[in-house]
Amino acid sequence: MDIVLRNEFIEKVKQISKENLVFIDESGIEDNACREYGWSIKGTRCYCNKAYQHKSRVS
Repeated sequence: MDIVLRNEFIEKVKQISKENLVFIDESGIEDNACREYGWSIKGTRCYCNKAYQHKSRVS
């Protein structure tokens, strides 16, 4: 990112009161997620153990 644009953004944000700022984090993880890709010895099937019940989501 251009350092000039970053500094302009910082100056604009400084003008906003702290009470009007909201921070949103879109990251999360599911504890029953299974990889869509894997590896195995050539000519053999690749298996994945996957839970078939809904579990909690951490975000």
